[in-house]
Amino acid sequence: MPEYIEKNIKQALIKGKYTDSFFISKYRFNIYRGCQNSCAYCDGRAEGYYTPKDFGNQIEVKINIIDVLKKEIPKIKEKGIIFVGGGVGDSYQKPEEKYQLARQVLQFLKDYNFPIHILTKSALVERDFDILQQINDKNKSTISFSFCSNNQKIVDIFEPNCASVKERFYLLEKFKKNNFYTGIMYMPVIPFICDKKEDFNSFLKDAKNSGVDFVIFSGMTLKTGIQKDYFLNVIKNNYPNLLDDYDKIYPSDNKYGAANSKYYTKIYTDYYEVLKEYKIPSVIPHYIYKDKIEMKDEVAMILFHIYQLLKSRGEDKKVYEFAAWNILKLEEDIITLTKENKLQTIKGIGTVISGIIKEIVEKRRCNYYEKLL
Repeated sequence: MPEYIEKNIKQALIKGKYTDSFFISKYRFNIYRGCQNSCAYCDGRAEGYYTPKDFGNQIEVKINIIDVLKKEIPKIKEKGIIFVGGGVGDSYQKPEEKYQLARQVLQFLKDYNFPIHILTKSALVERDFDILQQINDKNKSTISFSFCSNNQKIVDIFEPNCASVKERFYLLEKFKKNNFYTGIMYMPVIPFICDKKEDFNSFLKDAKNSGVDFVIFSGMTLKTGIQKDYFLNVIKNNYPNLLDDYDKIYPSDNKYGAANSKYYTKIYTDYYEVLKEYKIPSVIPHYIYKDKIEMKDEVAMILFHIYQLLKSRGEDKKVYEFAAWNILKLEEDIITLTKENKLQTIKGIGTVISGIIKEIVEKRRCNYYEKLL
């Protein structure tokens, strides 16, 4: 029987030091800690996150989160996208039916000028379509769903308490038809179970048909400790013949839980080869965050994404990543530096990248990025 542990908190909003190039968010918060979705692979179980030990059955509920956010949100001074959720609990998991905290949060946020990004595996998000539509009409927002596979038999094993594959794709189509941005976090792809080219082809066909704006792909990490033990127990009960294979690709001494590079190289190469046919952006496109984050962050995100898009093609041009980090660390105004032709005074920025930055700042677009996308 799940246990809901009600807690009063002093701080809710987490402000990142830098805008995250994955989700394009600087501001986020967890409504719940622990997750009744009980995904077998969930990184949130790992000891470093200090979540309840029985991650899928003990759920901390931040019952005063609305009061805390009412104090914190008005103090935000920089433009940004608010990510409703985090890595240690789906905002629309089962306890939301009882507490309705996500709905209350949205009701509060709709009076502010922040676009939002919701990532979930739950069909319960449809309940709040009315409020989400109001937020979207004011500040166009993004609704994303995460998947490990589009094979329902696999999903039933690894994501036991989540919406069905059919429900998730239905909701992506519904939100898209109602003028939301929509996306998929195709992650993690589970080794030896749904990581073949035919799996990628089948999934991307469904993604394309749903009309999503982007699909972000990632392999699986498996940190030694609670996360790895839990996952391998699921494998033992369902795919016992694969235990030795997992032992070979996941070293116990990697603190990030990464598989060996040979495995990742293979699945990323296979995935991006299949993706070429479908032409779905593999990063969040610029038009989704254009004018919604600070200019400095906007420029850096495009440079990060140029690096990632080139890397997906086998071109590891770290100069773009290096330049992006240096821009994020700038204290000077990027617009002023552009006007005064001083971009090349920034470490790691030469003629080519300064030209890209100038185009972004002055024309609000980047031809090179758009071609890669």
